[in-house]
Amino acid sequence: MVLIRRAAILFTSTRGRGIFTTERGLCNVPGGKHVPPELLPETAMREVREELGCWPRSLDDLSELSTFVDCGITRYFIVELTEEIFDSTFRRFQRAFATRAAHETQKITKIEIIELARICGTTKKLVRKEVDML
Repeated sequence: MVLIRRAAILFTSTRGRGIFTTERGLCNVPGGKHVPPELLPETAMREVREELGCWPRSLDDLSELSTFVDCGITRYFIVELTEEIFDSTFRRFQRAFATRAAHETQKITKIEIIELARICGTTKKLVRKEVDML
């Protein structure tokens, strides 16, 4: 059994788009290290606030609004939004993200998402490398 040490959120739309940050051509979903006694949904929400600058008020109860999948040491919460809510959430993230000077080389973007199984497969390979380096 793998101990979950990280939490991340993948915001998706009903048309299969996702909200990501990009830097030097690499896509990332907001997420980071789990710090007990924080619960995993709290970790994911905190990381979104830190990385994107805000948290949508309409999504206050993450555990009820999402499903999750564990990939390696990371729990990915998947939040599917209607197109209208997805677009308004993205615009809110864009405004908050634009005010953060620390992200000069990063951008926030919405792109077509790839199959979750492929994301998990890639994540597992990266996690193995990460664990091997410890």
